[in-house]
Amino acid sequence: MSRMYVRVYAALLGSLVVATILFGVIWIYFSPTEANRMELLGQVAVQALAPPDAPPEEQQEALMRWRGRGLFAQDEPAHAPAAGGNGGT
Repeated sequence: MSRMYVRVYAALLGSLVVATILFGVIWIYFSPTEANRMELLGQVAVQALAPPDAPPEEQQEALMRWRGRGLFAQDEPAHAPAAGGNGGT
């Protein structure tokens, strides 16, 4: 009875090892390649943005639709200088 903790510990450790191996195998066989990810990103960009030969107003409108989503959800652009002008030093 005093070695019950060893059995529980070994079972837990074994489960973690098996789960890690399964996750690695699934990751290797089912993850998309870099080329597939870039192709998918390109297809999303084509659907989301105005064509390159569109007038500037249409391109600006398409960009403004996406401004409030994701990383661009800010009051001012990320590249705008901070108030004070010298970078806060």
